[in-house]
Amino acid sequence: MKKNLLAKLTENLALKIISVIIAIAIWYVVVDYNDPVIQRSISGVEVQVRNASYVANGKRVYHIDDQYKTISVIVEGNRSAVSGLTASDIIVTADLTQIVDMESTPYVYVPLDVSCPGISRENISLPRETIPITIEDIASQKFAISVDTGGTRPDKDFEIGSMRASMDSVTISGPQSIVNTIGSVVAEINVNGLSENGAVTAELKIYDTADNELSETTLEDDLSFDGTGVPEIEVQVELWRKRSGVRFQVETQGEPAEGYQISGITTTPGEITVAGTDEALEELKQQGNIITIPAELISVEGISSDTEFTDIRISDLLPEDTMLASNVSETVTVQVAVLPLGSQEFDLDVDQIVTNNLGSNLTVSYSSAELAIRVQGTEQDLEELQVSDISASIDLAGKTAGDYTVPVEIVLPAGYELVEDVTIAVQLRE
Repeated sequence: MKKNLLAKLTENLALKIISVIIAIAIWYVVVDYNDPVIQRSISGVEVQVRNASYVANGKRVYHIDDQYKTISVIVEGNRSAVSGLTASDIIVTADLTQIVDMESTPYVYVPLDVSCPGISRENISLPRETIPITIEDIASQKFAISVDTGGTRPDKDFEIGSMRASMDSVTISGPQSIVNTIGSVVAEINVNGLSENGAVTAELKIYDTADNELSETTLEDDLSFDGTGVPEIEVQVELWRKRSGVRFQVETQGEPAEGYQISGITTTPGEITVAGTDEALEELKQQGNIITIPAELISVEGISSDTEFTDIRISDLLPEDTMLASNVSETVTVQVAVLPLGSQEFDLDVDQIVTNNLGSNLTVSYSSAELAIRVQGTEQDLEELQVSDISASIDLAGKTAGDYTVPVEIVLPAGYELVEDVTIAVQLRE
């Protein structure tokens, strides 16, 4: 019996499928012919204010929060009339003459009206019948305009030397609740890839005291700038070329403690990159691309051990019309090495260090490429001593993978003494 049923179902299968397709097509034709009634929700319909002068005058102004400046509308009607509607086809108005109580606080409520060509009013519904607005005194305040590149960068060979906006300041007028919270006015420009001087059009951005940006609709609808709309601002950008390989020359004042000498002075960083006008860079070149750290900042009076002078601001040392390139340290540290008289520092390549008892499954690496070894002897002996005459070794017995600071055993030729014990930081890895 099941086989007979299956045979009947599959009998003339192609004809049955064609019949279903034809039935669906006929249904669509009938539905389209009948033009059924449907509902559509259309969002983003702008609320248009009527009779603004009823509230706004020389001393008072109205303000609508951004969330109430657009609204969603539900439209019901024949599909042919409703399906093609857009937000621009629907007119929602708020007539300020319809405000019932002008003195209520903090809001007064304005009735909304809606219309749409070809759709009767009873077939259009709104999610709310009124919107709240605030009526308040007008405030006016003058703000300086700063210029910002918004994180954009010019061509890799340049830095922004100077930026000059076409307006230094602007007077902003509008509702007290907005104007009194303005924290900054910024002309933002895009300088990505810029490689020559010129004018760049800016986008004006307003931030409140909490550093939140005011919306574009607030700028256009609620505020006036020098009595007009949002101003157009241009920024004249001057680019400065970069110069790398600039070094420091360190001057000192005073003398170390009796029996001690300065054996060397280094800086961190050793070199920097600056930017400047063509004239300033040429003058720097004539000085050997050297920036001097003056003696009043580096006093070695009475010191008897290595001393660091930190947090020296590089910008305070730069010549006129030059600046630090971006991503360069703003400070320099000066390291003054001090040794007893009759001693000298030798730099031993870490490849010369013998590693004893290193686990067979481990490799060793060092924190620096050279090891400073301070040796004491007669002046003549020190002149004759070579780095290759110095032997260095470390014992790594029992150490597993990890980071360690280990003592270095130093063996010197006869007649020499080690000024101080030596250690080195090592990394052991499997």
